[in-house]
Amino acid sequence: MSPWESRTSLTNEGHFTWTARRPPVAADGLFLWTQDFISGGFLGLLSNILDLLPRLFLTRQGFCLVKNVKNDAGALVRVMQIGGAYQSATYVGSRRFEPVFSYFRGFDLAFDYCDERSRLLMIGGGGFAWPKHVLSSGVQVNSLDVIEIDPVITRVARSCFYLGEAERLMPGVLRVYDCDGRHFIKRSQENSYDCVVLDAFSGSRPVASLATVECAFELRKILAPSGAVLANVVSAEEGSDISFLRDFAASLGAVFSNVYAELCEQDEFAVEDTYILVATDSSYIPDDALVFDADTFGTPVLDGDL
Repeated sequence: MSPWESRTSLTNEGHFTWTARRPPVAADGLFLWTQDFISGGFLGLLSNILDLLPRLFLTRQGFCLVKNVKNDAGALVRVMQIGGAYQSATYVGSRRFEPVFSYFRGFDLAFDYCDERSRLLMIGGGGFAWPKHVLSSGVQVNSLDVIEIDPVITRVARSCFYLGEAERLMPGVLRVYDCDGRHFIKRSQENSYDCVVLDAFSGSRPVASLATVECAFELRKILAPSGAVLANVVSAEEGSDISFLRDFAASLGAVFSNVYAELCEQDEFAVEDTYILVATDSSYIPDDALVFDADTFGTPVLDGDL
């Protein structure tokens, strides 16, 4: 449980709009097999059976296991597992563009700080769950740049997590760069983006170089004046340790006027609590936000500490 849970109540009735799940009328795997048998005969059926088998890929972080599991409702979910942690997930079949993890829907907070035709930057692609969600939602986005340091992960997302299909929904909007996220931020021009989303992990640990004061200054430079930075931050010790969240918030608080967090809905596959950490110079703060101040900030992280 979160050590802040007694201070505020963050439920599905808060800021996020949760996507309703349809009742499981049939196994999604069976749905796919039936559709492929009708359209492609035996070869289509065989292809989909092979598609449901576990696969192993060698990435910069080590081996990446892609496998299918079932959630409590019986829906088929494909997961990307690296370093013992689930890095991303997708439903299989008709719900393939719906986010599995609640924090991906939490990133929709970005649109509270963007005008129409927004310019978005995401550091950390993984299975590209949030980009798929954006591209399939009908939201008018001018550009969505995603930085994924490992080209193998991008290929896995296209071949196993329906990224290629999502790209075709809004041609030309998604641009993928296989490079280091911090280096990309440094090279970007001033006022390049309306919102920046940080979702970069090395195994189960966040990329610390994105949580420093120096990085916060670089992020503010490339943001529009009323823009925001959103970061996925995970607790430790089964929710009892939020020291990294507080330290990250302190780094952002050294640069931005307002820093707050939203506690995401607990996911059935999650062991830890997940927060969306937001930093902005805008005056807009959701009513249910966990606002940081001098009493709740941790210790700012500096590049020299890493």
